[in-house]
Amino acid sequence: MRAFGMEGPEGGPGAVIFRAPGLARGPRPSAADRWRHVHALPKVSGAGSCPVAGIPLTKGIPAMPNVRDRPYPGMNFLVDLGTGDDGPGGGVAVVVFPDARLQLNEYRSGNDKTSESMKLSTLTHYDDLVLRRGVTGSLSWYQWWNEARNGGDARRDISVTLLDEQGNAVLRWRFLRARPAAYRTLPMDAAVAETLFETLEIAFDRFEME
Repeated sequence: MRAFGMEGPEGGPGAVIFRAPGLARGPRPSAADRWRHVHALPKVSGAGSCPVAGIPLTKGIPAMPNVRDRPYPGMNFLVDLGTGDDGPGGGVAVVVFPDARLQLNEYRSGNDKTSESMKLSTLTHYDDLVLRRGVTGSLSWYQWWNEARNGGDARRDISVTLLDEQGNAVLRWRFLRARPAAYRTLPMDAAVAETLFETLEIAFDRFEME
């Protein structure tokens, strides 16, 4: 779309009138003329594209994280350990997210005019991701940890997805090249009727959010 000169309402001075290429300069075209011209332009291939300049429409475009004015509850989520298992063996009760820290080294030259040191960003450090679930008889966590213990390439890309109250995905944490670091089962006590939990600690090289 291009603008030709300054014109006011219905051609008077003081307002910009935009005309698509190919429309002759002159009296302001009617709405019907503008509609016919736009729909005569070649359409851009692909779903969800506007026929003018290929401007993408929202239809067919993956939704971005849904930001709203009240926080989401942290009780509905999905954990994918790279297997796609969403049955009882894939259920997780507790997710403890790791701390992510940048190592900042202080540096100062002896001939600096000020006494403050500068901060140099160097390494990135992550604590382990911690998952807990009730013991159901599934051996999937133990088998993954055992694969790493026996020297196998147990690395996986795993994810934790937050769900809203209707079960829609709204935010995802992705942990890249993850592998088990520790596995344990909580103690059993004959005098206490509590749920028996198992815990898996997972190390990873990098995490991302989307």
